[in-house]
Amino acid sequence: MAKACADGTFSWSGTKRTDRLTGVSAPDVSDGRTIDTPNPIERLYITTLAGVVGESWSFTDVHQKAPNLDNRFSKVSGPGAVVEFAAVREWEGDFRHTCPGGRTTTGHARNWTVDLQGSLSCDESVDTRIARQAARRSCEPGSPATRNA
Repeated sequence: MAKACADGTFSWSGTKRTDRLTGVSAPDVSDGRTIDTPNPIERLYITTLAGVVGESWSFTDVHQKAPNLDNRFSKVSGPGAVVEFAAVREWEGDFRHTCPGGRTTTGHARNWTVDLQGSLSCDESVDTRIARQAARRSCEPGSPATRNA
């Protein structure tokens, strides 16, 4: 892999931000007591670098591992089936890196920047897109969390 020139310039286009569900647990029924939510979170999505056209430069290898989904425990009280979920805030876009002398690399990069997590009750409505996705994957069809999901 070639090293990028130190005084090159970047330009970005078509950048967008997307929150992506990366994992969800099976429901854990609390029966009205305070519980730890120990059900493991199953990985659904891994974010990676998408692709590079031209030379592959060291800056295109982001070396950023997917977030760890282990040991994400919450304490929840009250009745209901509780689901934990994980997500990332992902950025992607097209780039052009130009070095003095004209060497240029173009490509499309994608990487996550924020590690998100949450929990929901299948017995209550949810108000975010990521929570609705998690509810659709783990809660019983027709439960309050899956309505309007």
